[in-house]
Amino acid sequence: KLQFLYLIVTFYTHPRSSPSIMRSALVLACAASTAAASGTCADLAHADGSRFHLGAGTRYGCRYFRTAERCALYGGKAYAGEDGLSANEACCSCGGGGPALPTGPSKDTRVEPCFGGFLSFLNALSPACQPYTLRSFDSLEVDRHVEIATRANTPAQIPDSLLGLHFMDGNPVPEEVLTFAGCRWVEEENACYQQFYGHKTWSWDDSAAGHALYALGRKVQQQGKFVFNADKTYCRITPTYPLLGGRIGAPEWLLEYDMYVDTTDALGGRWVRNTTGFGMAQPDYQLRRIVFPNGTRTANWNAHYVASIGEAGFLNSLTQRQFVAIEDGGETRLW
Repeated sequence: KLQFLYLIVTFYTHPRSSPSIMRSALVLACAASTAAASGTCADLAHADGSRFHLGAGTRYGCRYFRTAERCALYGGKAYAGEDGLSANEACCSCGGGGPALPTGPSKDTRVEPCFGGFLSFLNALSPACQPYTLRSFDSLEVDRHVEIATRANTPAQIPDSLLGLHFMDGNPVPEEVLTFAGCRWVEEENACYQQFYGHKTWSWDDSAAGHALYALGRKVQQQGKFVFNADKTYCRITPTYPLLGGRIGAPEWLLEYDMYVDTTDALGGRWVRNTTGFGMAQPDYQLRRIVFPNGTRTANWNAHYVASIGEAGFLNSLTQRQFVAIEDGGETRLW
């Protein structure tokens, strides 16, 4: 939709634009729309295996080519990289790319309870000590392993804009996709509690950092408390931990999270996530909806999610494989 909107705006604001550029933009918009709809496109790499970028620098990779204008003006061979690969050939957003193929089947790893033998009764005292399974899977199949939030499995108070699956685009830590499916709604607090470590609720990079962060969250039984405003366009998030039969939130001077919906997003849905730690604002990141509640992949799937696989961050590099927790008893959750 954005590609075609650009064409309309260009036609009315630049009536003397080159007809060849307009024709190229139209062709690229059609090709990119087809690739986005299929959800199976992956950007091509250079011959040496590095991520595609123009000869002008690494900042001009496929994430730069997200509009028909850039594809039409700079996507041709005249601006190709050193090996001759152009953006129109390499980037899904320009109508190029190739099939996105999974790396292999999912693999389950059983995690045994904390105590065995005559001490096994102690496992019932803490959800963190109950047995569970970690399922490793290809990142291109995340919508098969994280539970998609629908009206049937999500509290009615959760806004429609948070149904489906959301990619934590730009999150500096190794967690990737979240769902609000099965969250616990507490009416008197106007809040939803969701387990970061629960059954198919959160996906993590299948890396040493991802496993370490998951293990810590499970050990301290961390849950997110999401408190919404009246019209469900803003949400304050508080990490909570068990204490004396209840839960206590992290103090705001230590950690303060919130997010607000971007009503202008046309690629499937977006919430802007803000973080403050020790009173200092941290870089924002985006919750981009990559899967609709009906299971259809949004335009964000290729434009942001697939395009981010392999990109390096501080602690986070969206790895080719991720993992989720699978609780014993299937859909049983640890409330």
